[in-house]
Amino acid sequence: MDDFDKTVSLQADFVDAYLNRAMLHIEQKDLQKAMSDYQLAITLKPDYPLSYLNRGSLYFKLGKFPEAIADFNKAIELDPKYANAYYNRGLSYDYWGQPDLAITDYNQAIQLDPKFDLAYLNRGLAYAAKGDPAAAIADWDKAIEINPSLTAAYMDRGIAYANTGQTDLAIAAFRKVLEITKDENIRNSANQRLKDLGVTP
Repeated sequence: MDDFDKTVSLQADFVDAYLNRAMLHIEQKDLQKAMSDYQLAITLKPDYPLSYLNRGSLYFKLGKFPEAIADFNKAIELDPKYANAYYNRGLSYDYWGQPDLAITDYNQAIQLDPKFDLAYLNRGLAYAAKGDPAAAIADWDKAIEINPSLTAAYMDRGIAYANTGQTDLAIAAFRKVLEITKDENIRNSANQRLKDLGVTP
C-alpha cells in the first residue's frame, strides 16, 4: 500500500494508481476508501471507461444494482465495444431480477468477444431462470468448450440434466466436477447431488 500512496502523492493525476489502490482497499475490505479512490479517478479523468467499470463492480458487490448499471452505462457510452462492461451490466440486471435485459447484454458481450466463457455461463443461468433448460445447457456446453476447467458450468449443467430427468448425463457432470476441483464446498455440493441421484460418489 505504501508504494501506491507514494505514487498517488507524487503524481496526483496518475489515474491507474488510484484504481490499483482501490483494488488493494477492496482486498483489505475497506470499501469506503476504495469508493473514494474510484471517485478521485473519475474526477481526474472522466472519460476513462475502466474507472466506471471498476466503480460499477464495487456497487454491484454492495448490492447497489441501479448505481452499478449507471456506471456500466457510462463505460459503454465511452467505449461501445467494451465487452466486459456489457457483461457486468448483464450480471447486474440478472441479480436485479431482469433476465431478459441480462441476456441482451450477455449477447452483446459474446458478439464482441466470442470466447467470453463467463458470458456463456451466466447467459445459461439467465435462460435457466426463464425456464429454458435446453438453451441453458447449450450455453454451458459452449462455456466448457472454451474453458474445460470451468467448474461452475459442469455443476450448472448437471443440475439442469437432473431437473430434466437426464440422470446419466447429470451423474457424468457431477463426477467431472469432482475430477477437476479441489474446492471442498464445491466437492461437497457435487457429492450431495450424486447422493440425491442414488449414486455413491
